[in-house]
Amino acid sequence: MTIKKLFAPLFALLLATIAPLRAQLLWEISGEGLEQPSYLFGTIHIQDGRVFQFSDSVFIAMNSCEVFASEIELGNSNALALSQHFLLPADSTLRDIYTPEEYMQIKEAVEEHTNQSMAIVDHLKPIAVIGLLTISDSVAGNAPPVAMDIFLFQEASKRDKLTVGIETVEEQMAVLDLMPKEALLDHIDQLGEADPLYDRLINAYRHEELDTLHQLIASEMDSAPDSTANAFYDALMPLRNHKMATRIAKLIEQRSAFVAIGAGHLAGNDGVVNLLRENGFTVKPIMGMKHPKND
Repeated sequence: MTIKKLFAPLFALLLATIAPLRAQLLWEISGEGLEQPSYLFGTIHIQDGRVFQFSDSVFIAMNSCEVFASEIELGNSNALALSQHFLLPADSTLRDIYTPEEYMQIKEAVEEHTNQSMAIVDHLKPIAVIGLLTISDSVAGNAPPVAMDIFLFQEASKRDKLTVGIETVEEQMAVLDLMPKEALLDHIDQLGEADPLYDRLINAYRHEELDTLHQLIASEMDSAPDSTANAFYDALMPLRNHKMATRIAKLIEQRSAFVAIGAGHLAGNDGVVNLLRENGFTVKPIMGMKHPKND
């Protein structure tokens, strides 16, 4: 399996990797002496209007909770910390990471697909350049102004909810730093191309077809021979799932919380839903009618 084939779905995987689970994104957490239920919602970290369809139960659940928890706290202070972590060390640039030919490929992509100066982009980590190129493509497609997680954070803030992060910025960036540098080159190779896999992932998410999402990702991941890519996946998904499940359990024992994390973290034996159940909680799906975000 090529790096290109792996990282097209793997970047989507970073957004919403899924393992088998019944078709549902919103889950109620109860039991284990909780005075009132908390909720777990599977997001997808992108600016794509096709996924901004929420069931009415989502905001009813959010309204009932004291706390809004996302993977990291999405306030202004963390935005500054994130921007610092996306920078290469002061004495390094992209020229030090890539060959001259690869660097020219990156430079041409940045100049064609963004309005950023290469003098600035030269100091960004590869994962940040992928994000910049992805956002530029999304904006070009008349996308929503923010990704889903930020939209939900804004909605929680309007409701005066306490907002917290399950992970620290440092923890999340340590995982992203494991991404192989080839991922940026593979991403550039696909710019401007139709991506049927991405569209199928979006469609499966919209219809909450978690088994389909799992099959789409598993068909790519199962044959990945690259040890670096596998290490990145393990750090990105199962290892984080265990950590997040432990921290979510501690949080909801203290306050009722609406927890919004990437949908892929919910599913499978090492998914947060199953891990919470193993800790004695009752976790059940919540149904509802879907509406666009501006309804």
